[in-house]
Amino acid sequence: LAPEPTLVQASIVAVLVAVIWAPVAWLMGDGSWQQWGATAWLVLAASASVHVAYFVVLLTGYRRADLTVVYPVARGTGPLLASVMAVVVLKESLSWLSVVGVLAVCLGIFWVAGGAGLLRQARDPQVHVRTMTGLRWGLATGVLIATYTVIDGYAVTVLLIGPVIVDY
Repeated sequence: LAPEPTLVQASIVAVLVAVIWAPVAWLMGDGSWQQWGATAWLVLAASASVHVAYFVVLLTGYRRADLTVVYPVARGTGPLLASVMAVVVLKESLSWLSVVGVLAVCLGIFWVAGGAGLLRQARDPQVHVRTMTGLRWGLATGVLIATYTVIDGYAVTVLLIGPVIVDY
């Protein structure tokens, strides 16, 4: 196995990607960055930091556990936690249809991950450690997905920074 990614390696990749995409961001930003205050820059720095951490945690999870556990857990918990965080942090409101949709996504991903079989697998002593490791790394990744989703949502909806720029 290749060594696990480090925060430094992930940061280097993020900087290289930022340099490569800088001309596109420059054109799409249309000079709006000149009017940003300290809050906008701090929010964008927070978003970038959480994205780098997400990258490291996800890849580390893939190295230490099964992709078939880490990925679905991350993708299932991310929307659920992002919805909860949006309500709590951004004071958003969810309609009953939104709640049903979020729960349907979470249940669907739980089913794709193995459903009840995954829980049975977690009780099997021979695979318990690897399954539980996958659940932990998947949950950690889901928390980071939710965090950057809420930060990016704040940047777009409250600070009115264009979504292409936030993504950049």
